[in-house]
Amino acid sequence: MNSASPKGQRLAAFRLGETLCLCATSNLDAVISSPDSFRIIPGTKPYFSGNARIGHDLVSYFHLPTFLGLASGGHNESEDDRPTTLILRDPLSSAILGLQTDEIIAFIPLVELQDAAREDLAIPAKLTPYCVGVVSARQKLWALIHLDNIIRDPNFRSIELPVQRP
Repeated sequence: MNSASPKGQRLAAFRLGETLCLCATSNLDAVISSPDSFRIIPGTKPYFSGNARIGHDLVSYFHLPTFLGLASGGHNESEDDRPTTLILRDPLSSAILGLQTDEIIAFIPLVELQDAAREDLAIPAKLTPYCVGVVSARQKLWALIHLDNIIRDPNFRSIELPVQRP
């Protein structure tokens, strides 16, 4: 059997607001808890959390629920140590990005997925352009999200607030 076979591939399962999502892990470097503090950059949009270091690498962190206008689910104290951030390489540069989610749930093998009808899952309007399908796994419906589409979106990439002219 070829080790590059898609049968061994797993998808990262995470939550954005109340929506359960899956994404490919091909350019995923790590799954971590968000840092406690960021280097905040004045004049940036609310979904840009700031920068922080992981080892020698400077990582730019983005809060996906805020970018997508989704209300975060209730926060539980026991979830403080749970990973929430997907660390990946920017497909358009050499930058490293931290995409913050509400919760990273698991890694689900591709073989567990079954196609589902898109209309069976209510997908928030701002998440819809990044959803490439709907699948079922582990008795739940999941939105298949292509993270590269979010990262490549000019609205996502322009983190500076427009300059206010008096």
